[in-house]
Amino acid sequence: MAITVAIIEPQPELRREFAQIVATDPECDCIGAGASWQVELGRIHPRVPDVVVLGLSLPDRQRLREISRLKQLLPKTKILISSVCEDNEHISHALRAGASGYLVQRTAPRELLRAVRNLSFTSSCPSP
Repeated sequence: MAITVAIIEPQPELRREFAQIVATDPECDCIGAGASWQVELGRIHPRVPDVVVLGLSLPDRQRLREISRLKQLLPKTKILISSVCEDNEHISHALRAGASGYLVQRTAPRELLRAVRNLSFTSSCPSP
């Protein structure tokens, strides 16, 4: 059974790149890709993704609340944050808000599939 993945990334180029990467893996099924998690989850409903790749430019308070809300709505779904921010404090805040893993965007393209697979079999995945 394929790992279902939803990609929520505000940057169109990165969103397309992530969707293409996921599509190349026969173990994964990209069930949706969009800029807003509210819109994208409404579009893919009733399917529930195993993993949501959530792009964050900076994990500020509003974005941390979004992670918490997403986790409340999809408690069994793993949330993989993709962000440009490499600060340990921001990473820690995102993980405490409900994220299961964190990828720094400069490593994200080459590490994305590994992180998705790891999250589908474990409870968390640290950034490389």
